[in-house]
Amino acid sequence: MFLGFSFSVYGNNIEKKGSDKSQDQIILGKWECTFSGYESIISLYQIGNKFFTIIDFTKNNSRTKKETLQKKGKKYFVVNSTANEYYIINNDGNLELWDKEGLFTTAKSIMPDKKSKPKFDINKSIGQNVFTVRGNYSKSLPETLDGTDNNYWIVYFKDLNVTFKVEKKTDRIIKGREGKVPKMN
Repeated sequence: MFLGFSFSVYGNNIEKKGSDKSQDQIILGKWECTFSGYESIISLYQIGNKFFTIIDFTKNNSRTKKETLQKKGKKYFVVNSTANEYYIINNDGNLELWDKEGLFTTAKSIMPDKKSKPKFDINKSIGQNVFTVRGNYSKSLPETLDGTDNNYWIVYFKDLNVTFKVEKKTDRIIKGREGKVPKMN
């Protein structure tokens, strides 16, 4: 349970479960931190008006760290941080990591630049890996829709306004339709 929600991981994505699935789920960015001892991938998410990070450490056996954040202006403060930690997304799209001592490192963005994203074409996505399509075209978290079963994942991307039917075994897109289409055949 995190931020009053529970999550399950599907590939590199987080699926929110619980009573209020209607709130927007948006990934604000993903960064690679190479600071010695803190090597990680940092993902910043927004659900409704709440913000949080998920930090996956890449060089040690540390467990994934989840942080609740409070946004004030351009700063995302880590709730209950004794070191007064906070993040700033700078003008280059990189993530600055700050604490009471000041700036201690900057993590490089690994999200595709919105300006450089190619135009999305539903027909060209058929047969593609859903996570490749998401990485190239979407910044929103996938929303699992009714009709998902053991073989197929029915998933909606709000920012693309498209629903995909995905074969779970291969993560390949079988079908795509414009709009939110629960129980897609």
